[in-house]
This record gives sequence, structure tokens and C-alpha cells, in this order.
Amino acid sequence: MRVAECAFHVIRPLAVVLHLDARGVGHGAVVFGVFATTGVPQIKEIGLGLAVAIALDATIVRLVLVPATMQLMGNWNWWMPEWLGRILPEADFESDHAVEDERTPAVV
Repeated sequence: MRVAECAFHVIRPLAVVLHLDARGVGHGAVVFGVFATTGVPQIKEIGLGLAVAIALDATIVRLVLVPATMQLMGNWNWWMPEWLGRILPEADFESDHAVEDERTPAVV
């Protein structure tokens, strides 16, 4: 479920962010943490740096800044300029209705 659909079902923005991001953050920190255990110093530095960056992103950005900004902005989170709304296609990923394909199959 995407953020917009989840936000319309859940009242608190913190619950939205926690629901959507809790799974991937731990996996990323573990993967780059494994790089920090290698014997090559350059790979250790890269792995440690990326693991710290993911941990900071998970704690500060996703747990503090995003929910606070969503709470402050309210319905403005989902505002889209009219010109952009006309350009972007209408995509419905959550419904079970199949779209009829109007193209004809190619003759081979």
C-alpha cells in the first residue's frame, strides 16, 4: 500500500511512516553492517558509513521529520498542481478491476 492510500486509512502520520518503513530499514543496516566485518579496510569504511547513514535516516528522518511535516501540513501533503495532474496518468494500483486493452494483437 502506498503512503497516500495508507494515510487516508490511518489517522496518525507516525503510524503511516512506521507501517511502511519498518521492514526495509533493518535489512539495509544489516547488509551494510556485514560489509563492516570484512578484512579490507576500504570496504569496512564504506560498510560502516552506509550502515550509520541508514540508521540516521531511519531514526531522524523517518521517525521525526517526516511525521512532523505530515502533521503540520495536513491535507496539503496530497495537493498537486493542476498542470501536473493533467500530465500524469491516473493509476489505480489498489483496485481489482482489470482494464480492457484496446490495442489489437500484432499479426505475425
